[in-house]
Amino acid sequence: MELTVFTPVYNRKELLKNLYVSLLKQSSFEFIWMIVDDGSTDGVAEEISAWKADAPFEIQLIQQNNQGKHVAHNTAVKACMTNLFVCVDSDDELMPDAVKKILEANQREAGKEVLGFYFRKVDTNGVISGGNFQPNNSYIGLREIYHKYGFKGELVIVLKSKYAKMASFPVFPGEKFVSELVYYNEIDGLAPMCWIDDVIYRYEYQETGYSKNSNRLIANNPYGAAAGYFSEAQYATKTLQRVKAYSEYLAISDVFDLKKVIIEKTGHRKVNLVEKTLARVFINHYKSLFIQIQNGER
Repeated sequence: MELTVFTPVYNRKELLKNLYVSLLKQSSFEFIWMIVDDGSTDGVAEEISAWKADAPFEIQLIQQNNQGKHVAHNTAVKACMTNLFVCVDSDDELMPDAVKKILEANQREAGKEVLGFYFRKVDTNGVISGGNFQPNNSYIGLREIYHKYGFKGELVIVLKSKYAKMASFPVFPGEKFVSELVYYNEIDGLAPMCWIDDVIYRYEYQETGYSKNSNRLIANNPYGAAAGYFSEAQYATKTLQRVKAYSEYLAISDVFDLKKVIIEKTGHRKVNLVEKTLARVFINHYKSLFIQIQNGER
């Protein structure tokens, strides 16, 4: 088996059924569906156990205490035994030929050193995320796609498991969210991604999802948010971006009284002295914003 489809789930029993139905419609069942139940209380584990008896593909269920999607991701990557790994959220679906296209892309690129594959997403209204985007290079880094090529939207990121295992999300006690940038920035330089201009994923934002609640996530998970800003301060491609991110990191650390030494253990690059000094120029502005977030005013 070449592919693991990983789905983190927390109290999404009804929504998960739609994803399951989309997997039943796949033209290839050469995959493992790995579900990490992040402490659900809605009976989703019992539902999954019933599906395991009838599904034409292998289902692996891993249960853990409620710790957040990033910890579920760490759990799944560690447990993954296939060569390819892709995350499909519980409120989304795969198109009927998604698995087939992933496996075909991997076969075409056999022997080439790539981090993984980009595929396209479409929303429930039929709008392709990022629009009519055609890069002039098929091999593009995780940061390059947005910052050099100017892509605007969301992509499916299928990773080679050997690279996915080379990094993990940091875990902060009592917090349940860490920005995905922290993980993807760490693996970005290992190899380029391969662009595949095929739509394989249908998505719809839920009101309970991360994208709708960014300020609340920051207030409830300040260490996780600060780790994201610190990561950008290390890996952003432009000086102004690094300065801005470091200023945000300093501001959130001060407002929420965070221990910087804990956050800075998550990084592997240095922020230079000039950028640290320039960041002080913007710190009061960002402190004001984070105080409003802390007080629930934004």
